[in-house]
Amino acid sequence: MANQVEFRRDVVKAAAAVMHCEYCRSPAPKGDQPQPGWVGSRYVPGRGVVVVLQNPGAAPTNYGSKREKSVQQLLRDFAANPSIESHARLMQFMLADMAGETGGIPWAKWTHPVSKLVPDRDKLAWMNVVKFRTPGKARKDDPVTQEAARHGVTVHLHRELEILNPKAVITIGNEARSAVDMLRLPPTMIRDHLKLQGASTEEVFKLRQKLVKAGADI
Repeated sequence: MANQVEFRRDVVKAAAAVMHCEYCRSPAPKGDQPQPGWVGSRYVPGRGVVVVLQNPGAAPTNYGSKREKSVQQLLRDFAANPSIESHARLMQFMLADMAGETGGIPWAKWTHPVSKLVPDRDKLAWMNVVKFRTPGKARKDDPVTQEAARHGVTVHLHRELEILNPKAVITIGNEARSAVDMLRLPPTMIRDHLKLQGASTEEVFKLRQKLVKAGADI
């Protein structure tokens, strides 16, 4: 129990570092907060799976203003008072939102491929290389810069993965794979990749079988 509390404290510290990072705060649109990764309440260091994507997506037009306001308020609450309790409230809402349980549709990447890879969202850690949205015109994401990716990896992601100590790191999309390639991960840690667009269900299930065989907690 003590180790689990210590783990959660370290997760909170890493998340708070994102929220107070001047680099991550500066490019965000007005009223938009940086976003730490989402770590499920039953994620187990040494056994869990971390999926890594490029960056938080711009809120789509069908996201709903109420949901978006709730997200931003929880992020502000956590930034103002980073504690295990405020972090747990943020994680609970975001993971429920990811699955479409807060009044809207599920996140596209949760629907496919993430939920097919790690069906139990409370055992999942979902991290982004870049910790802020890059919305361009018509609510489409602008590409992230190499500088932003390098900052995300060297300042945040390397520490997050140290804390999470996953059984496997699965990158989704070429940008995430290239960014994680900057890191020296332990040779015992499983590394694999899924295409951002076009990963077949068969490919996802084959990777899931690999993770189960290796003893990952999913």
